[in-house]
Amino acid sequence: MAISLFYGRSSPDEPIDKSYIPVQKFIKMFESQFSTTNCKQLIGIDLGNEEGRKRFFSENKIEQCGKYTEEATRMVMLIIEEKS
Repeated sequence: MAISLFYGRSSPDEPIDKSYIPVQKFIKMFESQFSTTNCKQLIGIDLGNEEGRKRFFSENKIEQCGKYTEEATRMVMLIIEEKS
């Protein structure tokens, strides 16, 4: 979302490809560091069922998710700073 705020279009008539390159750059950066952008693969838990959600909390995976989020934010900030 942050990339779209800086690179996205300001009206529906504008082409969508202004944000395509920075979004793809972010995905490549994240995958380069973590091998995937898939939540289930990142934390090793399927959150699509009750058992997985219980494991998520019992194994305190929120900390792991926080680290991924922190790193994703850092990557997006680098991309946004390139525009400045």
